[in-house]
Amino acid sequence: MRRIKATILIAILLGIMLGFALLHGIASGGGEGVPPRNSDGDGYSDIDEMLAGTDPDDPCDPDPECDACLFLSYVSLDYPIENVTIGDPMSITGTATHRADGFPVYISVSGPIEFPTQTALLINGTFNTTFDTTGAEEGEYLVMADDLYGCTDQATVFLTEREAKTWYVDDDGGPGIDFTNIQDAIDAANDGDTIYVHNGTYNGNLYIWKSITLQGENPKETFVKLIQNNSSDIVVAGVEDVTVSGFTMISNTFLFNPEEIHLSGIELNHANNCNVSNNIISDFWGGTGGSELSFCNFTGNDISNNSYGVYVWNCSYSKMADNRVYSNGEGIAICGWSCNNTVANNSIFLNGLGASTGNYCDFNRIYHNDFVENDEQAYNWNLRTNFWDNGHPSGGNYWSDHNCTGNPSNGSQPYIIDEDSIDQYPFEDQNGWLLGENIFDTKAPANPYPSIFGALTGKIKPNHDVIVNRMYTYACSGTGGHTEYVRFENESWNITASWDGYKGDWHNITFDEAFTLYAGLTYNYTIRTGSYPQIHHNRTLTVPDGEITCSEFIDANGRRYDDWIPAIRLE
Repeated sequence: MRRIKATILIAILLGIMLGFALLHGIASGGGEGVPPRNSDGDGYSDIDEMLAGTDPDDPCDPDPECDACLFLSYVSLDYPIENVTIGDPMSITGTATHRADGFPVYISVSGPIEFPTQTALLINGTFNTTFDTTGAEEGEYLVMADDLYGCTDQATVFLTEREAKTWYVDDDGGPGIDFTNIQDAIDAANDGDTIYVHNGTYNGNLYIWKSITLQGENPKETFVKLIQNNSSDIVVAGVEDVTVSGFTMISNTFLFNPEEIHLSGIELNHANNCNVSNNIISDFWGGTGGSELSFCNFTGNDISNNSYGVYVWNCSYSKMADNRVYSNGEGIAICGWSCNNTVANNSIFLNGLGASTGNYCDFNRIYHNDFVENDEQAYNWNLRTNFWDNGHPSGGNYWSDHNCTGNPSNGSQPYIIDEDSIDQYPFEDQNGWLLGENIFDTKAPANPYPSIFGALTGKIKPNHDVIVNRMYTYACSGTGGHTEYVRFENESWNITASWDGYKGDWHNITFDEAFTLYAGLTYNYTIRTGSYPQIHHNRTLTVPDGEITCSEFIDANGRRYDDWIPAIRLE
């Protein structure tokens, strides 16, 4: 019995030794002088991998940089990548093989601009990352995925500008209406969109941080009512290219004392290229204005019964024009560090103080305004360098407490605010700069049709000097007829102006500076119109102010005429 047990034990030991020998033979190549077996080709013998606990059949375990692994591995982007609208997120996804979870894949995007490279970590063989396209430029971009071990892939994607959309708001709702609340529409809108608000009464305390147009249907019937005492009725902040037009701002004085809480009807802060036009604003601390502004326009508003009608602080290259500013504590206040602004064509009356320029405010120009029966017409703080006229022949302002002769006067009868603030060329009459002796008016034709937009060249010869600040275009009834571009010139001089869009008084196109067309001299002109202006069908049109001719009119369809003259008024 003992011999049988010993025999069995010896057989087991021999079997184990034979198995190990066979295994070693397989792993090592099977004989003396033969290289150890390397099944996956990664440079590590099978026996060494088994002893180390790695997979002898996976070329990427343990070394993803070996040639065998690189040969079998790949990184692949999911494509085609859908076009992305600028401002929307750009999502990049893909797959990678023979890489463990957490392995990094580096994604770069380059084109008209280059995006910062992002790192995407693998999860179950897939990766994804998202790029913010806000502020990107339109065009084709190259997307590259790289694992930094020699595996790459690339694809293209197009970034496109967002098409502007118009959102409709009506407090009564109804078909075709997107929102009943203005702030909800602002939140949903994107840069470049328009929010059109139908007549009604809406909650205020609105906050605008996007480049949008907020347009009321009718300022006399579209009301925005302040509902909280912690903000102005409409605040535009940290943005550019915003227009707010066509509203009546309601302060709700039961909520707060506007003298103690400095709130405004429409307030702009840290804003550029913004427009506040054609609004009715009353009973606030400040009607409209703001701080840290540049190239903003406050035009065509009716502003009354505020502590300050229009106020700006640290504001430059902005315009306050064509407003009615009355019965305010102070009409127009140009406050600290505000320079190179224009105040023109405003009716400023019955205010405590008509207009002022403040500390460190220089090179502001105030002209062609009616200052009528203000308790104090104007004040210039700290004797800064500002201009209260536009030189001759354009002239200065009308002052109800000053007598002079001429529109404008000739410089011998100045209006003195203080020793450094003088209107050298005040006007005898209110709106003296608009009187007949200073305009050229074709008037409206008896029959303005046919009409279409196009480009016109011709000549103009006034019978008297014409001081020109702007050009008005007569529109066919129910249309948006206007002038988009105008140029006057002679052999030694030229001046141009471009339209500012359907904002404020869009019938007018305004020149950066006033100029004079002199009596008896002939000037060449170019006018490019839009929509449907009224047309005089004459080769030569003679009016009380002079003569204007048509050399050639090319309409939108390329047809040519020599007897189409748009109805205009230079003033």
